Amino acid sequence: MSSALTLLPPSPSPSKLKYATVLDAGSSATRVYVYSWDASQGDENLKVTKVYPDEEALAKEKNGSVVLERTPGFAKMTPEKTESYLILLLEGAHSFLRVINSSSQESSVPVYLLATGGMRLLSETSQLPLLQKAHQVLSDAQKFPLFDAGTREENVRVISGRTEGVLGWVALNYGDERKQGLFEVGGASVQIAYGAGRHLTGTGGGNAKVCIAKGGAADEVYSETWDGFGADSVYAELRNIIWNEARAAGDSVGNPCLPRGAPDAHIKGIIGTGDFRTCLSLAKRILTQGAKKSPPMPYYPFVQETSNLFIGVANLQYTYDFFAAKPGAGYLVSEPYNRRLFTAAVERYCTGFFDGEVTKFSHAWCFKAAWMLTVLHDDESGFGMDKVQVLKGMLKFPNGREMEERASWTMGAAVLIARNGGLKGCRGAVEPLSVGEGRGETFGVVAKRIFELGAMDLGVGGLAPFASVANALDSARARASGNVTAGVVNVAGFAAVLFVLWIFVRRRFRGSRATARKVGLLGSGLML
Repeated sequence: MSSALTLLPPSPSPSKLKYATVLDAGSSATRVYVYSWDASQGDENLKVTKVYPDEEALAKEKNGSVVLERTPGFAKMTPEKTESYLILLLEGAHSFLRVINSSSQESSVPVYLLATGGMRLLSETSQLPLLQKAHQVLSDAQKFPLFDAGTREENVRVISGRTEGVLGWVALNYGDERKQGLFEVGGASVQIAYGAGRHLTGTGGGNAKVCIAKGGAADEVYSETWDGFGADSVYAELRNIIWNEARAAGDSVGNPCLPRGAPDAHIKGIIGTGDFRTCLSLAKRILTQGAKKSPPMPYYPFVQETSNLFIGVANLQYTYDFFAAKPGAGYLVSEPYNRRLFTAAVERYCTGFFDGEVTKFSHAWCFKAAWMLTVLHDDESGFGMDKVQVLKGMLKFPNGREMEERASWTMGAAVLIARNGGLKGCRGAVEPLSVGEGRGETFGVVAKRIFELGAMDLGVGGLAPFASVANALDSARARASGNVTAGVVNVAGFAAVLFVLWIFVRRRFRGSRATARKVGLLGSGLML
């Protein structure tokens, strides 16, 4: 009697979970995250997941038994206060790891504290004591035996805005064949990062090689940051303008970036005038002034060949979400960005009467919308994304839990730790990833203000600003109205001629602007 031989499939490799803890020391708060991945799956199937804070931790945060966020930002601390500031964050994450590791062989979890915009504004001499103290806290083996804090230079440092952008790009693109660009408007800075591919000519300060593609090939990533261009920083500049002009005038002035009758949360006596057109003009002036002292912003028509899809995060998403919830908005945040409907929703709210909903951020939404529209669409100093490109769905927002998690640069840090054994661009690299920082240097560039207070030229009469600009617009509208009623001309024919002239001038302008952009980028080592 013969017996048949049965071939059994090979048994799967036993799961080998690994973890990494990342503290995001941002400009307004410090937050802690724990990420996990199965090391037995190999690079081809790398799947990094945020496991902390989980639902249980979020519930405990509400009753005060777990701390997931500390305010203010880490940059506001002193070395003496650093331990008490960090210890509650670390205790929650460490307790979580102790529980899930009780049946695991994992005995060491890398921990990183990476500081961003707020710390970049400090000098090196102010940064160093805080970083040294933080590393000392993370390295306390008696309190946190599971944590491996590595070296101070790599595990506790200030990352440049360029590095932050690259990490955000990694989070969006690891394990994905298509390459999506990152457009982030944070509180203190703006980051743009995208796969540059063959259009990159050289290795300027804003370029990096990162290994996240299948097969180990390196992606070439362009990343740039604009410190001081974040929504909170720019709004602070707007408040300074209003305050200085009100004080100089000896009388109250209106804030065009608030709905009519809305009280300004920061300046007593300032009332919203609901003049969104003037608000847009101020955003434009701030951008134009800031662009004179900053690297050129990528010009979308040159970028789209290699990165035609961008994901908008942070204030871009928050602002878009806010106006989507207003009555009659007519757009969904789960769908591609719709400039026409967004602008209409903004104008409807920001030019109307204040509805009485005073919240923590109610004073800033209209200006954030003006800044978003200006940075995305300004054809001279901004990204230059026009209506046709928007209609093609070139800008989207994180949608779904996984995508929302991928919108955080801390996820990108965890991916590099999982794939390359540390915060390094590629496996085997000696230096930690430090885009735009000097070789071995761990300190970001100290950002300069966009402009000095009082130095911004808003036209004759200062901030009769808002009054003068608004009056000019009213006069122009009145003149236009007069021409229509009094003119004995063929209006349709005249309009057609103007339309043709407008197309001609616009094309010439875009062509000259494109040439200027290309020359500027070539000068910095980039050809897009």
